[in-house]
Amino acid sequence: MLDAPPRLADMEAEIRDRFGPPPHEAKNLLAVMSLRLFLKQTGISRLDAGSLGVTLAFSPTVQRKPEDWINLAERHRGRYQFLNENTLKINTGPLHFPDDLSKIRSAIERLPLMVEEQGVAGHGGS
Repeated sequence: MLDAPPRLADMEAEIRDRFGPPPHEAKNLLAVMSLRLFLKQTGISRLDAGSLGVTLAFSPTVQRKPEDWINLAERHRGRYQFLNENTLKINTGPLHFPDDLSKIRSAIERLPLMVEEQGVAGHGGS
């Protein structure tokens, strides 16, 4: 079961060893799998992506300090929209899939997230 980034890296290495460089479609699949593992580690239970941004739903394990979120929203007016207490929309600008998976991950990494059982998952610096 692929439940950690090192296992995903091992799988990618095995594919390369057996079949040579993976085709574009396989690279895309590995990128999506990597993003899913990252979401799980950061306590995000759902990600909906559109052409101009993403909407995140947080699991109950994510601890959010209100002052961190307020500061984030004030520093980046128009970028973040709180839909309810567990859902955040991030306006990223145009997204093209699968090429912008790293852009999505980068936007999430800037969030001030803390997951109870795993310690700090992200930092609020930008």
